[in-house]
Amino acid sequence: METNGRWEIPDAEKGLHASGHACAGDLIRLANEIKPELLIPIHSEHPELYLPHLEGSGISVTLPVTGQILEL
Repeated sequence: METNGRWEIPDAEKGLHASGHACAGDLIRLANEIKPELLIPIHSEHPELYLPHLEGSGISVTLPVTGQILEL
């Protein structure tokens, strides 16, 4: 979670965790390093988090909608 401009682990989730998934901050940092033309966040609990963090980066973010076809 982002709190006051910093990424932090919520107290309820602190401790050992071994899901193998990257945290949101790492994924956003990776997107900024790779600089894709288009980013479609799938398999994400909060895909909307990409919008404010990638705004103005030159990366177009398209949020998928369950049940709708996404044409590229």
